[in-house]
Amino acid sequence: MGQLGLVLVTNDFPFGDNSDFLGAEIRALAASFDEVTAVPLNGRGERAELPPNVHTDTALMRSNSRTRRLRALLRVSCWPTLIREVVRALRDHQPRAIPAVVLAVGKYSLVLHWARRLPPPAVAYSYWLGPATAAMRRAWPGTPIVSRAHGGDLFWERFDPPLAPLQALSVQSASRVASVSRVGATYLKQKHPGSADKIDVAPLGSRDVGRVVPASGDGTVRVLSVASLLPVKRPLLLARAVAAFAQSHASVEWHHFGDGPLRGAVEHYLADNPSEHLRVVLHGQLSHDELLEHISEGPWDAFVSVSASEGVPVSMMEVKSGGIPLVATRAGGTEEVVDADIDQLIDVDVTADEVSAAIARAVASPDERQLRRSRWEQHWSADRNDAAFVRGLVDLANSTRLRRGQVTTGSHGPPGNGADR
Repeated sequence: MGQLGLVLVTNDFPFGDNSDFLGAEIRALAASFDEVTAVPLNGRGERAELPPNVHTDTALMRSNSRTRRLRALLRVSCWPTLIREVVRALRDHQPRAIPAVVLAVGKYSLVLHWARRLPPPAVAYSYWLGPATAAMRRAWPGTPIVSRAHGGDLFWERFDPPLAPLQALSVQSASRVASVSRVGATYLKQKHPGSADKIDVAPLGSRDVGRVVPASGDGTVRVLSVASLLPVKRPLLLARAVAAFAQSHASVEWHHFGDGPLRGAVEHYLADNPSEHLRVVLHGQLSHDELLEHISEGPWDAFVSVSASEGVPVSMMEVKSGGIPLVATRAGGTEEVVDADIDQLIDVDVTADEVSAAIARAVASPDERQLRRSRWEQHWSADRNDAAFVRGLVDLANSTRLRRGQVTTGSHGPPGNGADR
């Protein structure tokens, strides 16, 4: 009996600041497969500690540059895909998308060349929907291939111009497309009705902050936000909203976690609009463990997000595990995490005053912290959701092997030694 192996293609895991978001899932994968090979397309920062039977293949990470993607287009094997995708962009009246299409097909060619040099795994899993999914299907035609779909890799509106290169081919190539949100699954089914039967929902989950986090008891209202300081997250709108809220409250603290190119703009706004009632702390980019520690310590009176677009925000799940009141825009899958009966959902097209009023309602609302935590345990626990998703991967791998006449027992061999390939 052959070992049950899985190849996991990621953006940067196990490297970088976001490696913790796959931490619980990688442990579940390692417990269910004999061998897991993590294949990052990019690699920055330190590598996370991995279970002993999880290996890292850095070949694509070392070759995934703009220059090498363009050079990869010289391979004849990718020309039909390139022609088809360019024609699709022109047909959709998106000629400005052609440079992005060219780079996406270059990535497809790199992954195809890499995968063809390896034996097919029992199952291949792409954490993001994109060229890698399509390339692995072409390299390993008999292998079950599963792709998650989040937000930035899914909604065409996130792209400029609005066209997701190779999305149709990637959806067609996958054995299963697991959207992390219901809204994402519906969107994909509408875009690709011929593949609707393979698109379903597999929610992410978050780590537990460990307790019901208390509200402030000293007269100060403490507002929490977690987001990269990017245009899509609209940090200036958030700053104006918190400043408006502070005008009618004696003492307000706003703590923001996350960094980005708009930090300077936020700092300038706050400097130009000082308030003796408002204290602001921009904590910058922290490690995931440090962020969870801050959330758990509290006290917090409200969490606020004014993002214009989302997948299913893990930060809101984490805050919900602590029972903290939530204020968020109806963006992407946010409505699936934020419950309108106990929290504040606001329109994406919202003013600072309207956000301020929603914060006031959240702070004044009845204490439902234990109920929020209970709902998190039921729907958004990473341990629960990851275990269910990984069971699906194992079942898919085993059913494919059985159809081929291979016998599996569910008993896995010894783990590997964790060395790089």
